[in-house]
Amino acid sequence: PGTVTATVYNILGQPVRRVDYGRRQAGAHGLTWQIDAGLPAGAYLLAVEVDGDRVATRKLLVVR
Repeated sequence: PGTVTATVYNILGQPVRRVDYGRRQAGAHGLTWQIDAGLPAGAYLLAVEVDGDRVATRKLLVVR
């Protein structure tokens, strides 16, 4: 088990959104995130961390 956090970074590496998912048990999980209207179209990186350790990074493209 661990505390799961997802952070979205812009192309400059600056965090622009953060979502805390709380404590989760070990295993495969899906994350849902509603993109708000304030996030401009563009390319981003989504980083998922468990207890502060990065476990996944994915490209994210927002198209408006």
